Amino acid sequence: MAYLWGGMLLIGIMYGVLAGNVDEVTKAFVSCSGEAVSLCISMAGITAMWTGMMKIAEASGLVAGLADKMRPLIRFLFPKLDTESKAAHYICLNFLSNVLGLSWASTSSGLCAMKELKELQNRLGELHNRLYRKKVPVIIAYEGWDAAGKGGNIKRITGALDPRGFEVHPIASPLPNEKARHYLWRFWNRLPKTGHIAIFDRTWYGRVMVERLEGFCSENEWQRAYNEINEFEKELSDWGAVIIKFWVQIDKDTQLARFEERQNTPEKQWKITDEDWRNREKWDLYETAVNEMLKKTNTTYAPWHVLESNDKKYARIKALKIVIDAIEAALDNKTDKK
Repeated sequence: MAYLWGGMLLIGIMYGVLAGNVDEVTKAFVSCSGEAVSLCISMAGITAMWTGMMKIAEASGLVAGLADKMRPLIRFLFPKLDTESKAAHYICLNFLSNVLGLSWASTSSGLCAMKELKELQNRLGELHNRLYRKKVPVIIAYEGWDAAGKGGNIKRITGALDPRGFEVHPIASPLPNEKARHYLWRFWNRLPKTGHIAIFDRTWYGRVMVERLEGFCSENEWQRAYNEINEFEKELSDWGAVIIKFWVQIDKDTQLARFEERQNTPEKQWKITDEDWRNREKWDLYETAVNEMLKKTNTTYAPWHVLESNDKKYARIKALKIVIDAIEAALDNKTDKK
């Protein structure tokens, strides 16, 4: 949109110059600039006023009181969500800000969250430089429900990194040459170089989820896969890799709401497919497979981290903190050994 408006402005200026109306173009440009500045100043004042009011409301306990009144509604809408959690608190704040006609980012909590996000990204950027010098490879693996927010989560992590030092691998169905080999082969070929980061959007855990439930492998093969995966990750850990595994969790009602939003929003319809709806019909079967996967592959060298993503903003900040802690621990351990 910015390019469109910029192009129209440039065309208008060029046409005015060619038509010999330079004075009129100059006057119009100055006039519009003044109006734009006045509009921004007035909007900044209104935003500052509302932000101040929200801060006073939070400090006085009004927001907390209103949030408490909303907890029965939150419990009804999200039965599996702990109503005392930070995620529930942010959902209440988001709702209240919308009722007041505010963007969530205009509230004091929203501004604090944005500030925290920026600080965490800056910290991760610094660590990325250090792990490159120390030659520490990092593997970040994402699994989760459809529409859980994996892409947005990955975007906030990669936004902090040097593009030369990471690669994101979106994993789809295996190609014919990949099917002819062991299922871990295609992931082995995508491992990062020392000092680099590889982010997997879907992973080798498809073996014990989608391949298991859709009949793409035998029961013996997916049962055997738990030990194969643990051994695979142990080899990576012994090599010196930092392994961070995320399961991005949402409840069934939240998924339905996001599916319907995608279906009804033209610019988001590419995100929803018939396969997503078919997988949703097997929610209970997938839930059983996920629980078994988390139980059998949660190890000390490659633990699972569950991101509660009914609130995407909360999940993004939590993921950044986990990545930062894991990298800092690995760098400290490498320093101690020397």
